Order: sequence, then C-alpha cells, then structure tokens
Amino acid sequence: MPSFDELSPPESEKILLIGNSGAGKTGSVIALAALGLNVRILDLDKGVAVIKGLVLDPDSPYRHDSGRANALLPGWLPIKGLWSEELGQSLPSRISYVTMTETMTAVNLPNRQIKAVPKGDLYARIVAQFDDWRDGEKSLGPITSWGPNDVLVIDGLTRFSEAIFTQQLAIGGRLINRPEQSDYGNAQRELRRALMTLYAEDIKCNVIMICHIDFIETESGPTKGFSKVLVGKSFAPEVGTYFNHTLLAQSIGQGAQERRVIKTNTSGMVELKTAVPLRAKPEYPLPTGLAEYFKAIRGSRGF
Repeated sequence: MPSFDELSPPESEKILLIGNSGAGKTGSVIALAALGLNVRILDLDKGVAVIKGLVLDPDSPYRHDSGRANALLPGWLPIKGLWSEELGQSLPSRISYVTMTETMTAVNLPNRQIKAVPKGDLYARIVAQFDDWRDGEKSLGPITSWGPNDVLVIDGLTRFSEAIFTQQLAIGGRLINRPEQSDYGNAQRELRRALMTLYAEDIKCNVIMICHIDFIETESGPTKGFSKVLVGKSFAPEVGTYFNHTLLAQSIGQGAQERRVIKTNTSGMVELKTAVPLRAKPEYPLPTGLAEYFKAIRGSRGF
C-alpha cells in the first residue's frame, strides 16, 4: 500500500447530483462549460429547452464575465473571476447535447385495443453512444478517450435505469406482460455493472449522474431520500457507493425569499458526501454551484 505522500488526487470526479423535479439540476451543469470544461450531456429526460436558453440567450450570465452585475438568471450572485467574458462568449463550442428516448411501437391487444409499447432498444443505443459519441455529423470518440477536462452528464439515472429494465423485459418477452422477479434481478445486475464501469479508473473524464429523489422507508425505520431507480427500490441505497460525491439541488424558502442551492453536507432525510470536506462549502448558489465546487475540488491544480 502506498504511503499518503505518494498518493495523488484523482484527475476526474464522479458526482451524483440528486434533487426533486424542477430543482434546476440540468441547468446547473452549464456553469462547468462556462468554466472552460467540455460538457457532453446525454439527455434522457427531454430537457433541451432549458439548455438552449442558458447557452444561446445573449442575456444569459453564462455568456458573459461571471462578475456581471445585471444578470437576468434568478438567484444569480455575480462572482468576480469565476470565468471570463472570453470563456462565456465561446460557451456553445463546449456543449454537446444529445437527446435519446425509447422507441415506441403500436401493439394490438387481445381486447382489440392498441397500446404503445416500448421496443426496449434505448439502453443498447446508450451503450453505442458511449462507444462513439455522435452529435449530428460530429464524432467525439468513445468516452474512454475523454480526459479530466471533459464532463459526461447523464440526465438522468431514473430513465437510465428504466431503459435497462425495459431491455430485460424485451429479452424475456414480457413488454406487455407482468414482470417476473428475475427481470428485476437481471436489471439490477446490469445497472450495477454500468455504474461500476462509469466509476472505473479507465473512465478518465468527469461523470455527473443526475437523478430524482425517491423517499424510502429503511430497515431501521426512518424514511430517507435515495436516488430514484426503476429496477426495484432495494437497489436505491447502493447507488451512492459508485460516486465520490453526492450533492443535493434544493429550493430553500418561499416566495421572494426562495433561493436554489447545491448542498454538500447531509441535509434532513438525504445523505450527502464530498471528497473535499475541508475545502467545500456546505452549500453553493445553484447557478454557479458546480463551477465553484469544481474549483474547490481541483484547488491548486486549477483549470
């Protein structure tokens, strides 16, 4: 075992970003592109409208110096020196955004009704996208070729897990029938393998997995918030073990006092963790939170 003075910090970060629907999780990753990182988003939740507005709107604070005082983004707190006007203006060149959804087919049921049924091909297409990231006519290569200045964002885990489960139903010929217990077991094994792959050292890019919260009663009694996965609730507590950081996007307060933040410390029923407890703040403003957090993570390594 190497001594502590021989250890070097990881070049990439694996982050689980959880929060309720509408908490601002998807839009928060744009701050990383403004910071100078290449952000590649796999959109499984059809959130393209939010991204387009933040990236292309000339009034977006991400397109200007981070210290701009007249930003229009709600909750924006200008921070001088976080990123420059030059980085902001070149922001669109560092965003790749690919939307993928399940293929649906029409099936005639015995009662003469027609039902839209998933084909079960989405997960295979996701894997193919990881093997060769295609954005229109442009290829960015496999994610194994990306480095610490690249960020893979999967938005989000709930649909990712659903794609895996649907694939298992297709394999078992049960897309229109009741799932069997083996379908859940097989889907959990495949999801575990996928998360282990993304966590592995061979994936040298940063990974941000966005996920909704599912409140589950634990064996010890109290209800806690976990990542919402659709391969069986028993798998939910395991998800966080495949990430170095678990962060929470949350709205605090009401009305004019409402503010959106990214929390790094355990809050209420949701257990969080950070790999840099001495450098990370307990919470950050949502619009710039991930950029500030990455600054804290990298410290003297910089960008």
